[in-house]
Amino acid sequence: MKAISWGITLALIGAAQLYLTQIDRKSTPAMFAVELETRLSLPVGPTLLGVGVILLAWGLMPKPQKAPPPALRSRPSRAEGLGEGGDWLAQAREAVMMAKLGDGAEVVLTPGATPPVELRLRGLTPERARAVLEGFAELLLTLRPPRAKVRFIHCEAATTSRVILLRGALRQRLAEGAFTAVGSGDEVEVRLTAPDARWTEA
Repeated sequence: MKAISWGITLALIGAAQLYLTQIDRKSTPAMFAVELETRLSLPVGPTLLGVGVILLAWGLMPKPQKAPPPALRSRPSRAEGLGEGGDWLAQAREAVMMAKLGDGAEVVLTPGATPPVELRLRGLTPERARAVLEGFAELLLTLRPPRAKVRFIHCEAATTSRVILLRGALRQRLAEGAFTAVGSGDEVEVRLTAPDARWTEA
């Protein structure tokens, strides 16, 4: 909007200057306008008019739209959760196999245990651990266990605690009310607020 406003303003001033110097030339404002161009040795009218038109055109050009950030989800959609039919536990194991968390990360499923899902991180830097935890958050959207444990094994110390590191990574994928993260030291736990009840029935 600023470019459009400036463009219109400069174009109007330039047009007025052209009228005074090229058509009027006799009135007091016209004589002042001619004297101004003489002193500046610059065609003020055409210059202002040209700049105004350029600004106006630039302001009217469609601007590229920024892609909206991914929405934070508190509840997974049907496509994100495990399917209703078939062997849901087999689907869970397949989802773990398909999750590309990279070296130094292992997900262990133990139905019936508390918690039934455990992520083990081995020898990772804080930056690498954060990236893995964000990927783990995506996996949690599919598995939806009531609780999941994260163990840091010989991982480099971060400037923040493990639980704060976990919370920060999970917030990139999960809405604030979708989980809680508790724990201290090298073992922390995630608790989902809308888990798949089949984990407790296994």
